[in-house]
Amino acid sequence: MPLDAGEFDTLFDEWYARLCLFVARIGTREAVVEDIATDAFVVLWERRALIGSREDALKLLYRVARNAALNDVRNERARDRIARGSPDEIGAAAGPSPMSHGPEHDARNADVDRAVRAAIAGLPSVRRQVYTLRWEQGLRSVEIAELLGLSLKTVEMHVTLAHKSLRDALAVFRT
Repeated sequence: MPLDAGEFDTLFDEWYARLCLFVARIGTREAVVEDIATDAFVVLWERRALIGSREDALKLLYRVARNAALNDVRNERARDRIARGSPDEIGAAAGPSPMSHGPEHDARNADVDRAVRAAIAGLPSVRRQVYTLRWEQGLRSVEIAELLGLSLKTVEMHVTLAHKSLRDALAVFRT
């Protein structure tokens, strides 16, 4: 049964402050704690049709918030290392300059990006949902199975077939 607006409002009222505390405890910058918690609720709202229970909603909220918080902590540490480093270290940490690749490289990256988006859009509905939950939201197969009401083997099959579809779609870009 999908999550309706009233249930969403209740979850938001009851869990927003707790989710902010959870994100803050991970070590996230104070300036982004509320943004991360809010973004988690946005993801919940976008996926409300997939939510079967309050427990599923909370699992999704905490998983999305945790992943975003860990990404923020990791990115902040990288920024700190670069800020403390010498100009040589900064260049090495940042990698090659995008300007050094030229317009051909930029065009190729844009083509690859379009091909990835088209391949994802072309996946069957359930496979696209599994892909999004697995690779964009960082959920484990077991969590996806619970959330979508599928068997673990079915989720694993969708993960494998989505990966194969993307690999096949991007084969033209391999050199």
